[in-house]
Amino acid sequence: MPFVYHYGQGWIHLAGKSGWESSLPQFIESAFDMIGCHRPTQRQQPQLPDRPFHKKARVTFNVEPHWEETQQSTRLEICGDSELVINWINGEARCQSLQHHIDMPAEVMEMLYQSWKAGIILPRESHVNWCRHVYRELNTAADAMATLAIEGQQCHINLPTQVVKRPGKVKICFDGGRRDNAASYGWVVYADFEASGEEIVWQRLASAATPLGDATTVEAELTGAHEALSWTLAWLESL
Repeated sequence: MPFVYHYGQGWIHLAGKSGWESSLPQFIESAFDMIGCHRPTQRQQPQLPDRPFHKKARVTFNVEPHWEETQQSTRLEICGDSELVINWINGEARCQSLQHHIDMPAEVMEMLYQSWKAGIILPRESHVNWCRHVYRELNTAADAMATLAIEGQQCHINLPTQVVKRPGKVKICFDGGRRDNAASYGWVVYADFEASGEEIVWQRLASAATPLGDATTVEAELTGAHEALSWTLAWLESL
């Protein structure tokens, strides 16, 4: 028997808790010997130079604040029917297109970050991204604005009137399109001033339809998201 070989005949007669505890270290060493490996040794900590600051210095970290809601923070949601553009803005896909396609999502992300850091906006939920992809059937208002611009309609914005308090929730819908070598974009901004209730009542605040000239559809989508967010953040900061 291997255990008798390591401990001798006296090991068999050990009984009780005290006997087992006294022989436990030898038992562990024997188990490692029987399977043909060595017991791992404890890693030694490196010796630091004998300097005073090693004993008194404290390590501090500059941690960014979490998604903590404040009284002035507005829940922001950005919706678009271009999944590619949505993934670019959310950082879920890498943009490998033209340079202005790369710069514009970065500018949108920077605006969102700075406004969040200033306590102006928060995502619609604490565990989700800023932008949400929706199908074209659910983005009809922004699509209609982009269509007006393609048909030659001039840009028009409906400014909110009689707004006395900051809304609890804001939703941005944007869209872009191209027809006959001419691109355009449109966007619509909604607000919910009764965010404390379970039912969301969206009020249309502003909309825009702008022709873009000779540009790609992706550029029109990005421009619509950029312009809509710029207007929304400027309006929230003015309240």
